[in-house]
Amino acid sequence: MTKTRTASIAEAWPRLMRAETAARYLDETSVEAFRRGVGTIYPRPRKVARKGDRWLKDDLDQAIDRLTGPSETELARVSLASVSARGIDKLYAALQTGTRVERRLRQANLCMIRMARAWDAVKRLNPEVVPDPNPFRGVELEHGKATAPA
Repeated sequence: MTKTRTASIAEAWPRLMRAETAARYLDETSVEAFRRGVGTIYPRPRKVARKGDRWLKDDLDQAIDRLTGPSETELARVSLASVSARGIDKLYAALQTGTRVERRLRQANLCMIRMARAWDAVKRLNPEVVPDPNPFRGVELEHGKATAPA
């Protein structure tokens, strides 16, 4: 397929789509399968006067981006200086929550220790990019009833 043919197909999708069109755009197996994903992996429709439910192409594209995760260029734009101790504490708390057990301390602790080591390794290789101090080093790791620094 040539570039002009690919570009013309991409431009052929309308900005506002009915459920049938949105399901085809997302390559879902059926409209029902698409509707089951609405509100969880896909966005809720916009209410358009005298037209009913419609999905914005931009909203669907954002949902696809969330499903596939951030690209390397998006991650590269995040400043390491914006990583705060409060954010690390929230991450540690989120890592502790589990579905089969109440608290996953061992898994959360291993993640914090590895992230602290990774920060140090990247800092050693790129000191001009990675700021001091290592925010993962100040996390108080919990071990049952006791605590220890990372």
